[in-house]
Amino acid sequence: MDADQLIAELNNLGLRYLVGEKIVVNEEAVSPDRLLAALSGHPDARIRHAVIALLLFKPDFSDFAAQAIEHLSMDEILQFKFYYTAAMLLQQIHSDRLKRYVMNWQSIPDRFSPALGLPDDDTPLDRLSNLGELHREKTGSSVNWLGTYNHVAERLIRQLESELAWAV
Repeated sequence: MDADQLIAELNNLGLRYLVGEKIVVNEEAVSPDRLLAALSGHPDARIRHAVIALLLFKPDFSDFAAQAIEHLSMDEILQFKFYYTAAMLLQQIHSDRLKRYVMNWQSIPDRFSPALGLPDDDTPLDRLSNLGELHREKTGSSVNWLGTYNHVAERLIRQLESELAWAV
């Protein structure tokens, strides 16, 4: 799926986190596992990061994580595990704010932090910072992953707050 199709699919779910270049109408809804995989495997970083926003907005999609992995390459699986784990920790950090906007709230279960080598004895914020360091080490990238994770959550929450304010 191209970027505009993925953005249209997010919009169909009520998640207006990204803006595309053209309006696309998807005829059929994409299954949660395929959507998670398509986002995670996309070449555009802003599309890949939307995995975090989607899981925060639709935490029930976490139930499809194992199926999503089946559609990904080994490198994409590693990235997906980092994004998923970031979403889990961000949900814990921002739960009070997110609960105001998220329908069908459920906690995102920890599925991948042991496999990533992330200790579980710190606060969620400390674990998120450690996750960012692990992400940088295991992928060899120089990205500020902690800043990236936090940016996704803050952008999503601001978007949801704006939508609620306009709905009143």
